[in-house]
Amino acid sequence: QAVPAIILLIGLFWFPYSPRWLASKDSWDEALLVLAFLRTASCNINNPLVLAEYKEIEGQLRLEGNEESNWLHELLSRKMRKRVFLVIIIHVCQFISGIPLIVITLLYIITTLMSIPSVGWIDQWGRSLLVRAILFGFLQFLIGGLFRQYGLTLSQTSHSPWKIDDHPAVTRTIQAGYYLNLMI
Repeated sequence: QAVPAIILLIGLFWFPYSPRWLASKDSWDEALLVLAFLRTASCNINNPLVLAEYKEIEGQLRLEGNEESNWLHELLSRKMRKRVFLVIIIHVCQFISGIPLIVITLLYIITTLMSIPSVGWIDQWGRSLLVRAILFGFLQFLIGGLFRQYGLTLSQTSHSPWKIDDHPAVTRTIQAGYYLNLMI
């Protein structure tokens, strides 16, 4: 689990700064360049979507600059005091009641209980039968998905209820799936 986190930590040195952070530090030109780099393939600063997001960031920062608000002051304000207290009490009560312990250990209990029948089935039926059953099920889902995506329902009087037009690769894939199912 630590390997992806370490890779991300090393990669952070090459990430561009956030356009909103750059704009808050009065680096508006660099914010526009980073926004164009993130939103367009050609880094076009005249793209309407880039300019719209740039104006949105500019308006939001202007609005926040006029308010002169502090998050800690807002969190501890009179109107929020009851809400914050209620959240803290609920969290403490949940922790004391043991719900997190049950949720964490429930995963291990279910894993252990479900491994007992699966070990018995593997010993009784054999691995080759189980592998073939899994492969058969996968092929059935593949064929069904292809019919759902590309198939056309015909009228009830027609000989074949499904038809696939203009997709020869899909037709061949379905045929191969049926042949593989027969061989399993």
